[in-house]
Amino acid sequence: MTSTDRGNSLPHPTGVLAPLSWVLYDFANTIYSMNVVTMYFSLWITVNLAREDMWVSVSNSLSMALVAVSLPVFGAYSDYRGGRLSFLWHFTLACVVATAAIGLSGYLLPIGLTQILLSAALFVVANYAYQGALVFYNALLPVVAPPERIGKISGFGVGLGYLGAIVGLMLVMPFVQGEISFLNLHVGALQKDWQTVAVLPGPQRSFLDTTVTANDNYQYRILTGTEGSGEVFAAASKDTVIQRGAEHRRAVVLTLPELAAGKGPVRLQRRVSGWGRIGSFVPTALLFFLFALPIFLFVREPRQKAKRPSPPRLHEAFRDVWESLSNTKKYPGVLRFLIAKFFYEEGIQTAIIFMAVYAVKVMGFSNEVIIPFFMLTTTAAAVGSTLFGYVTDHLSPKPTLLLVIGGWLVCLAVIVLVHRQFWFWIIGGLVGVFMGSTWTAARPLLISLVPGEKLGEFFGLYSLSGKAAAIFGPLVWGGTVALLAPYGDQIRYRGAVLSLMVLMAVGFVLLWRVPGRRLAAAPKTQSPK
Repeated sequence: MTSTDRGNSLPHPTGVLAPLSWVLYDFANTIYSMNVVTMYFSLWITVNLAREDMWVSVSNSLSMALVAVSLPVFGAYSDYRGGRLSFLWHFTLACVVATAAIGLSGYLLPIGLTQILLSAALFVVANYAYQGALVFYNALLPVVAPPERIGKISGFGVGLGYLGAIVGLMLVMPFVQGEISFLNLHVGALQKDWQTVAVLPGPQRSFLDTTVTANDNYQYRILTGTEGSGEVFAAASKDTVIQRGAEHRRAVVLTLPELAAGKGPVRLQRRVSGWGRIGSFVPTALLFFLFALPIFLFVREPRQKAKRPSPPRLHEAFRDVWESLSNTKKYPGVLRFLIAKFFYEEGIQTAIIFMAVYAVKVMGFSNEVIIPFFMLTTTAAAVGSTLFGYVTDHLSPKPTLLLVIGGWLVCLAVIVLVHRQFWFWIIGGLVGVFMGSTWTAARPLLISLVPGEKLGEFFGLYSLSGKAAAIFGPLVWGGTVALLAPYGDQIRYRGAVLSLMVLMAVGFVLLWRVPGRRLAAAPKTQSPK
């Protein structure tokens, strides 16, 4: 098989339902990744339950390690047997059930070691299943798209996926906060009555509320003057963790508005609004399942002739994967591409995990600003991934991916240098553009390097490279932050971003030497008269 034949050996549908359903799955699974991985699980563990970050780190790393070990084997099995849709269904269902179970464990179990052990185990299952499903989802791209449209459809998938993150945030936000604050939309059924927490005697710019429960979400306000005749001011709040003896627990830091600070005694009031972060998991699971259904209804995987009469045994699958990885003469450029992907994705995956931490600890963002900030970066990612789908088809995958990784390096360099929130918002938008574009260009590049009948196996290796990066990248970040701890948050976190730049620069250099191929268009056939 020549290089121009690669990726062209599968029949393609002529309608719109199959590619639209494939794209919609990206919309569905990004609802999970944004709400669970990026936003709520880590904050629920480290803030609401006041546990160490290591609980989240080990859970993530364990799920990624399981993916790295097992998914190439599953990919090889799918190449021999077909049935990628069946694998996708079972992994998706496992993720949905485990995600909903995290939320139920938060409601039904008392706070303690049993609850956190079970929740961490459920997260390992959910994240493993989510990551595992991506192998078979990616391998279905040539089934729904002809070679000349792979870049566009891949771009639409990533773009609609990031749109799913925005929609998922907005649809789940009322369950978490009882409102969509920036749209001034309130869900009265999820908001309780206001209660006075404290009376502040004089000018005071901050207050620490130590009487909060672990899971409830709160809104705060300041009342001046007497009952019914004073003014009302909103009070900005952010979660923190305090230590009382040997116990760590959640608390809320409040900032008193300047206008209210000079008005004598004021009353600080709060109310429970929404179900808190634990209320995000069940709605997220339901949304994921709902929007994932079309791919199982409207995509039909063509039957493939088996390479051998029976599936490979376990050791044979490992052997075949290893041979494919090491045989660069047969598949030139694949090994170098996967190693390059490991390095540049170390930076990307770690930036995704710790972007919120950097925004709070270095740039000083409050709780009220974090979700709009992520909506901006996600919107930019949706636009960028779609735009770079056209760029990928025009320039070919390799030059496009080099352009995207170069953009990442420039953005990280600026993040290290800027101190004003305004510039961080600007760079956040650009990071979003390059975030979505990375996978838009990377998937077609791999397809151009390998034969179509080996896509499941090589997308397993593709996943292996990314998941290994997701294991080691956060360790590099954590080690840098710990090493520079004596110099304060500003220095240690900026140094951590600098360490990501080094990793991505290595990936950029390696990617430069990967062969560049343009996906060939499928041959046109004459319609019968």
